[in-house]
Amino acid sequence: MGIQVHGIQLIDKTLNFIKTKNINPIQIIDWGNSYIKPSAIEWLKEQNPQFSELEKNKQIRMPESHTNAWVAGDFFKVLGCNYSSIDLNGKEDSLQIDLREDITHYPLPTGTTKKLFELINVADIIVDCGTSEHVDNQYHNFKNQFNILKEGGLVLNILPAKGYWEFHCKYKYTINFFEKLSKLCGYKMLFLAKSTAIKDRQDICCIMEKTSDSKFPTKEEFNKLPIHIEEGETFNDRALYSYAYNQDQINEVMDFIKSQGGVYNGLTIVTGEEAEKIDKNRTKETYK
Repeated sequence: MGIQVHGIQLIDKTLNFIKTKNINPIQIIDWGNSYIKPSAIEWLKEQNPQFSELEKNKQIRMPESHTNAWVAGDFFKVLGCNYSSIDLNGKEDSLQIDLREDITHYPLPTGTTKKLFELINVADIIVDCGTSEHVDNQYHNFKNQFNILKEGGLVLNILPAKGYWEFHCKYKYTINFFEKLSKLCGYKMLFLAKSTAIKDRQDICCIMEKTSDSKFPTKEEFNKLPIHIEEGETFNDRALYSYAYNQDQINEVMDFIKSQGGVYNGLTIVTGEEAEKIDKNRTKETYK
């Protein structure tokens, strides 16, 4: 999951909102194991040249799996925040929790030091810069955000807008969706806009606050919200994040790619020794 320059600017805005509450330290829960991309790093260094020294001293790491990116958790810890991430990939010590399930009933893996009750009503800020669109149970995804967020806490969503991010994911969003979600949950809307920072990749950006009057709707109420669901496509996320999909869903993608001659939209079916090699040595993602 990558944090672009408009994402880091909104994170800065969110931190400034929460600082008015005099919370110290700020507890951040990252929705997905995220990395800060070069455009965002450049902006941060312009704001504070000290980040260059922190990078040189490896207080902010560059992970092997991403070129020229920062580990988001390192960045937040340098700011003095408490930080945890939730991601099935388990990278950077993320909690391997399936966001398709109700977190209030979810058993944590054996050996996990953090207990389940420590995740309920704990977050001052939830940062979701591109994870929710991959969760194949939207009701539990947004309900989990609600349950993890403490009263007075802020949730920042930066998610793909309807009509953009072709082949990226099944779920897309609109301004209307977040307006209605905020009203239905009793959230206080602090910021809502479309981002046009990246050509052909428009996002919906939203910051909401959980209040004493907030409550999460029933599944029937939630299902009436206008989430845009794309059907009949093969989505890159099923190939990139296969651990988050069941075998039937993976097989659908593989069958479709085979029907297209084995290559489709940059996706290729690989088997045998070549597949094992890729699995052991993940190809680095180069960010422009």
